[in-house]
Amino acid sequence: DGHTITYQADGDERPVFSSGVALTGWQKVGEDPAHLAEAAKGRLWVADFPEGVTTFTTLFDAQGRLPRAIGGEHKPQAKQTDPRVADSKTLFFPAGSMREYENVSDVEIWIVPSYQWCHHILPLESVAVKNLTARTTVAGTYPLARRASGHDPSRFRVCNVPDVLDGPGQWFMDSSQRKVWLWPRDGQEPEGVVIPVLNELFAVLGDREAGAPVSGLVFDGLTFKHAKRDLMTDDDVGLQHDWEFWDKANALFRFRWTRNCVIRNSLLTESGGGGIRLDLGAQGIRVENCEISYLGGTGIALIGDKIGEDFVNRNNTVHNNNIHHIGLEHHHSAAIMMWQSGENQITHNRVHHTPYNGFSIGGIMPSVFSREWRRRDAGSHERELARTINWEKLPFTEMENRNDLEITEATVLPYLFTRDNLFAYNDIYRTVELLGDGNPFYIRMAGHNNAIRRNYLHNTLGSHAAGAMRFDGEQAGTLFEENVIFRTTGAAVVFAKANRVVNNIMVGIRGNAMVQRGGKTVGAADIELEAGYFFWAHQTSLPGIGLENYDKTEIRKNVMVQDTPKFDRFYHDTKHWEGLIPHWSDFRKIRNTDDNLMWAPHNQAKLEEWLKDMQKHGLDRNSIVADPLFVDAEKQDFRFRPDSPALKMGIKSVDRRQAGLTDQFPDWLAARIQDDVDKPMRIEGLD
Repeated sequence: DGHTITYQADGDERPVFSSGVALTGWQKVGEDPAHLAEAAKGRLWVADFPEGVTTFTTLFDAQGRLPRAIGGEHKPQAKQTDPRVADSKTLFFPAGSMREYENVSDVEIWIVPSYQWCHHILPLESVAVKNLTARTTVAGTYPLARRASGHDPSRFRVCNVPDVLDGPGQWFMDSSQRKVWLWPRDGQEPEGVVIPVLNELFAVLGDREAGAPVSGLVFDGLTFKHAKRDLMTDDDVGLQHDWEFWDKANALFRFRWTRNCVIRNSLLTESGGGGIRLDLGAQGIRVENCEISYLGGTGIALIGDKIGEDFVNRNNTVHNNNIHHIGLEHHHSAAIMMWQSGENQITHNRVHHTPYNGFSIGGIMPSVFSREWRRRDAGSHERELARTINWEKLPFTEMENRNDLEITEATVLPYLFTRDNLFAYNDIYRTVELLGDGNPFYIRMAGHNNAIRRNYLHNTLGSHAAGAMRFDGEQAGTLFEENVIFRTTGAAVVFAKANRVVNNIMVGIRGNAMVQRGGKTVGAADIELEAGYFFWAHQTSLPGIGLENYDKTEIRKNVMVQDTPKFDRFYHDTKHWEGLIPHWSDFRKIRNTDDNLMWAPHNQAKLEEWLKDMQKHGLDRNSIVADPLFVDAEKQDFRFRPDSPALKMGIKSVDRRQAGLTDQFPDWLAARIQDDVDKPMRIEGLD
C-alpha cells in the first residue's frame, strides 16, 4: 500500500543477529582421543554439546570461522567411467588414506569429483578398508572418481576425525559422545565459541497462493552472523553443476515472494551458508551498501521459478556492495549467482577472493529437455537441472521423444528469463583462487539482451582459469562492452556462440595450464611469462544447438595489448582438435571482426605478420598494430592520451577507476576494506 516499516540501527549502535549457541564448560583434555594427530597431542580442550544441539558442521569464535579438522589431499583410485562408481556415492581410496571410523556418520569427505568446476562435502555412510571403498549417504553431482581423460583435477580429503587435527583453531566432534575437541588458536581456554543452529536468520516470506507478497520492509545498518552450512541432499533441486539450489533456505537473509523491500548499509558475515537470497517472486528488491563476506556459500543469489512457470523474479537491484571471501565451505559458490531472473541492475559492486566464479549467470541447456537427460538414474544428473522443469506447463510435450540434435536454443529461448540484465561498473578480482575452469564473469544459457558494461576484471591468476569473460556453451545474444580486462589468465574472452564484444580494453593476458598446456600444472612464474589469448572460439558442442553459431560473433573496436616477452597469436580456436571431436571452431570463419587496435611492444614485427595473415582470410581488414598510448599503464590508467590512434579509430576511452564502490559506501564498513589485490585467498585448514 506504499508504506514502509524500517528496522534500523540506533545511531552508532551495531546490533548483531546470530543463531550461534554458546559452547561453554571447556576442560583441558587429560587423555587424548584415540588416533589423534601427533601435532595435537596435549593441546586439546573438550566441551559437551549444548542442550538441544545434536550435530553441527561449523564453529565460530570472535575471530571468525574455526576450521574443522581436515586431512591432506588424496586421489580417487577409480575412473569416472568405472561402472562401480556410477552411483556417485562410491569412492575407491588409496591404502592408508582412510580407516573404519567409530563415528562414521559424523565423518565427511571434501571432494572435487571428476571435474574441476564442482566441489562437495559429503557425509560418509561406511568405509571398508579391506576393499578400499567408502560410500556416502548423498550422491555427488558426478562420480566420486578420477576424470576419464584430459586434465584430472579430482582429489578428496577426510574431515572431522582426530587423525587430521594438526593445527591451532582446528576441531572435531563426535555426536555419539556429544563432545567437541578444539585446539585453541592461542593455546588458552576457549572463549566466545558458538555453534550455528539455524539455516537462515531472517526470512521475508510472502504468500503466492493468496497473491499476498510482503512489501515495504527496510533493514538498515544491521549485522547478521552465524547460520549453518548448507547440507546437500538427494532431494534437492540443483541448478547448473549443483552450484546452487532452487528455493532452498541456505542463506542468512531471504526474500521470497516479496516486493519493494530493501536491505542496506548492513554486514552479513562469518556464516556457514550463503548471504542473501532473492527467491521466486522477488521483485523490486534492493541490496545496497552492504558487506557480504567470509561465507560458506553464495554471496547473493537471485533465483526465479521453474522452467515453464511465470517470469516472476525481476527488476531487482544489487548495488555498491563489497562481496568477498565467498565459498569457504562449498568452493564452487559464486559471489553473485543468477538463474531465471531478469531486468535486474547489478552495479558498482566490489567482488573478490572467490574459490571459483565471481559471477555465475545462467539458465538451462537445451539438452536437459531431451529424453536421455530426463531418464537419467538418481545419483547421476537427476538432481542437476532436470527437476527445475515443470513439464506440465510447457506446450511442447513432444520433447519427450526428441534428442539433443532436435532441441535448439530457439525452442527454449522463450522460457529463459535471465535476460535484459545490466552488469555495470563492477570491480572483479582474485577469482578462481582454488578450483578450475572458472571465470571472473561466467554466463551460460541465459536469455538475450544482457549487457556487461564498464566493469574492471583483473588480477585473476589461477593456473586453470578459463578466461576473464566466458560465454559458455549455447550462450548468445549478450553484449560485452567498454570493459577493462587486466592481468588475467586463460583468455580475455571465451565464446562458443554469437555475442557482441565491442570497445573493450584488454591488457596483460597471461597463459595458463588449462588453455595452453592441456592441464599440466604450472607455477606462477610460468603464468607470468606466457602470453594468453585475447579471444578463444571454444566451439565443441553441437552446431545445431543455438540460434547462431560462433562465426556470427562481433569483435570490433577492441584494444588488445600483449606485454609478455613471448609472442602468441591473439585469436585461438579448436581447429587443432579436428578429427578428435565431432565439432570444432575455425576463427577464420568469423567475418564480423574489425577496427581493432593491437599492440605487442616486445614483438611488433611478429604481430604485424600474424595480422596480415588474418587479413588474408578476411578478418580485421581495418584493424591496425599501434601503441594505444595509455595515460599511465603502470598504474592501470588505461584511458587514452589525446594523440592516441585508438581515438582516431572511434574507440571510446574507458576509465576503470569508475568501477567498484562509490563514496556512498558506509564509513563503518569502508573501514574494514583491505588493500588485498595482491593477496591470494586463504582458506584456513586447506593450507
